[in-house]
Amino acid sequence: MQLYLFIFQLLFNTLLVGIFFYIQLIAYPIFKSVPQVGLKQYAADYRSKIARISIPLMLPEFVAAVLILFEDNTAHQDFVFFLLFASLVILWLHSFFGIYPVYKRFGKGFDEDLALINQLLWMNALRLLGWLVKLAFMIYFGMKWFFSIAPL
Repeated sequence: MQLYLFIFQLLFNTLLVGIFFYIQLIAYPIFKSVPQVGLKQYAADYRSKIARISIPLMLPEFVAAVLILFEDNTAHQDFVFFLLFASLVILWLHSFFGIYPVYKRFGKGFDEDLALINQLLWMNALRLLGWLVKLAFMIYFGMKWFFSIAPL
């Protein structure tokens, strides 16, 4: 069961990395093309629509991360799974309390809105980097575990 939960978590982590790449390379740069008059509404609509995509992917990963903590693990596995869970919580906090509130601040003027778009780009780049590092660790530990190169 533990291996299946890990693979399940790895799958959803990978999907989220893809979504955050899309956001970084396409979605947020498009904000710069939206006319000032409609930017506040565009940002609100975007926030609502991206949440409908990202949250349903984030929840199963979270559930798998919690369930795997309650499996019968070795001390080393417990440490690795706790680190992965802690990184997931930090990434969630960054998303929900760092990035999402920025959308509500649009509509105060061109310079301020441009600064907010640039802030979103930097904040998402940090989130993407965090998710990529987490994915790399998951692949590394998963390969060690799955192929029994060494006990996890």
